[in-house]
Amino acid sequence: HAHTLSAELSLSVYALLRACKHVHHVHVYVCKHANSLTQTRAYSYKRYNVGLALWAFDYQLPCRATACIVSQTDEGVPLHITCTLTWPEEPPSDQKLGRQAPRTSTFFCSFLLAEQQWAHISGDSGVLEMEDFVIPFSPKKSSFCVKKHVWGSNALQIENQVQTYETGDHDSQEVKMWKAFASEVAATDDHRHVRRAFWRDVALKTQACMDALLASSRKQGAVVDVTPIPVIVASAGR
Repeated sequence: HAHTLSAELSLSVYALLRACKHVHHVHVYVCKHANSLTQTRAYSYKRYNVGLALWAFDYQLPCRATACIVSQTDEGVPLHITCTLTWPEEPPSDQKLGRQAPRTSTFFCSFLLAEQQWAHISGDSGVLEMEDFVIPFSPKKSSFCVKKHVWGSNALQIENQVQTYETGDHDSQEVKMWKAFASEVAATDDHRHVRRAFWRDVALKTQACMDALLASSRKQGAVVDVTPIPVIVASAGR
C-alpha cells in the first residue's frame, strides 16, 4: 500500500479527503508501455487501483464488480482493461435531486499506451487529484491538489480553484514502507494483533475484488458479486 499513496502524505490527504464531504467516486488511469510482461505483473497494477479505492471508502468491501478485457496476449495476459467497482447504496441525502450519488470506482489499465498514473477522488464539494499515485515523480517529495469548479454569473464562465499540497522527506515512500514492515514484524506491543488483523483484512478484501474482476472479465464484462474471503486461522502446531 505504499504504492497506493505516498506515506508522508497519507494523513494530510485523508483529512482533505474528508473535507470534500462525502466521497462518491474514485477514478484511476494507469498505463505503462511495455514490450514484455507476465501475468503477475499485469495484475499487480490493478491491485494498486483497488487498494486506493478501498482506502477512499474506509476499506468497506464493494458489492459488485465488472471488468472488460479489450486486448490481451495469446497467453491471456490482459493488455488493456477497464474495471468498475460499486459499493452498497447510502441513505438518501438532503440534496435537491433527493438522491445520494452512488459510491463507485472506475479504473483503466493499459500496457499499450504511454506511461501515466493519475487518480481522481470526487466528493460533494471538490476533487482530489494525484498524477503519480503509483510511483512518485520524485523520491524525496510528493504532491497532490484539490480542485473546485465554481460557476460564474449566468453560467458563462467556470472558475477553476486549485490548491496544491506538497511535502518532502528524507526517506522515499519505498523506504518508509520497508521501515513500517520491519517495525511491524518486530513489534511486541499489546496492540500488534489488532494492527495485523487489520492488514490481513485489507489484503483479503483486495484479493476478493481482484477475484470478482477476473471472474467478470471471463464472462465478457458481466456483473459479478464481490464475495468476502473467509479468514482461516491455523491452530497451534500446524
